[in-house]
Amino acid sequence: MDWASLRKCMPVASGGIHCGQMHQLIYYLGDDVVLQFGGGTIGHPDGIQAGATANRVALEAMVMARNEGADYFNPQVGPVILRDAAKSCGPLQTALDLWKDISFNYTSTDTADFAETPTANVAFCISKGWAMNVEWTDDPHPRNSYWELWGLPLFDIKDAGSVMFELNEARKACAPGYIRMNAFNASYGTESCAMSFIVNRPSNEPGFYLDRTDGAGRFITYSIKSYSVVRNAEGGRY
Repeated sequence: MDWASLRKCMPVASGGIHCGQMHQLIYYLGDDVVLQFGGGTIGHPDGIQAGATANRVALEAMVMARNEGADYFNPQVGPVILRDAAKSCGPLQTALDLWKDISFNYTSTDTADFAETPTANVAFCISKGWAMNVEWTDDPHPRNSYWELWGLPLFDIKDAGSVMFELNEARKACAPGYIRMNAFNASYGTESCAMSFIVNRPSNEPGFYLDRTDGAGRFITYSIKSYSVVRNAEGGRY
């Protein structure tokens, strides 16, 4: 995934993983990863130490097989590598017998829950009776939740084409910035934004930098600041 100017992150695997999935974990996540075997360690029948031993032996066996050129991700090869390692490691054998073939065969939670085009999203929101509005900003800071309102809120608009017209006008005027659309649900008990999605990003996104401030007693604070804001002279952004 392209994280733009943000520095690399350390991936973490957690939640239901166990040593029997080691060939999948190594394949998908590589070496630079944190493997948090919670239940996969504590749930071992012979105790936590045995669980930790099983995980460590499985990891080393799979890394060694990968480095030797084995087709370890193959479902006919990876489990065999683990079973062979378990012949000389009782805790690993017990763990494999316990969790058997539990795998990652589940529906992905990364599936988008909205349509792929702004028009379809707008039509969906209107069908729900939500009011639309268009906002823009040149400051993509994560804490900048209040963007500039483009025009007026589009109350009582029943035609997606009218909303898209306002969006296209905003794109013409605010092309170097970020544009998003919000849908407001005025229903009693909700009365808040029900859906929000970005529809325009600038071609150049300079990213962020970490600003350090030294205080009394060697107290140091850091804050994230946006290059897109700093590069413009004060008073020259709007």
